[in-house]
Amino acid sequence: MVGVECLSNCNRACTVAVTAPGKWTYVLGALDPDIHAQDVLTFAQLHQRHEAGLPAWRERPEYIRKNTVARVPALSLPR
Repeated sequence: MVGVECLSNCNRACTVAVTAPGKWTYVLGALDPDIHAQDVLTFAQLHQRHEAGLPAWRERPEYIRKNTVARVPALSLPR
């Protein structure tokens, strides 16, 4: 876990991004750390277990399904 200053999602803060090399990135918003920490942890574990970082929609915690701000494909950058 890495803290950052801003994910430009002010209207739906608190926001987190879940990412890993070679996997899709998810931006999740409208989170209350006191209420949704377990949902974020569960989603991060699902993301880790799936090869491409694409857990099935129905596997995700309900709050995460309803508050996914963005899904970004894994990017391979030119060297």
